[in-house]
Amino acid sequence: MINEKVRIHLVVPKHLVEEIDEIAGARHRSAYVAELIERESKLRRRRKWLEEFEKNPPGPWGFPGEEHMDSAEWVHMDRRRGDRIDELWGRQREE
Repeated sequence: MINEKVRIHLVVPKHLVEEIDEIAGARHRSAYVAELIERESKLRRRRKWLEEFEKNPPGPWGFPGEEHMDSAEWVHMDRRRGDRIDELWGRQREE
């Protein structure tokens, strides 16, 4: 579950704890650290996706394997790909 919480033990340099306390307050350390970890995880997923995209960029007719698709198939596939990209970038689609 995404909202399930698990207790962990972290050992970090004192100056970082002081910095966290200055920014978030001593009673909000966990929330602040969780937010930073989530943000870094999203950033790393984005970088990985961009690296893969650079290795295999779409050609003039889209990605390899799309040349044989009719327009309805391509639109359906592109919308699914868009949903995955939005999820990767942390965006909500407007309905």
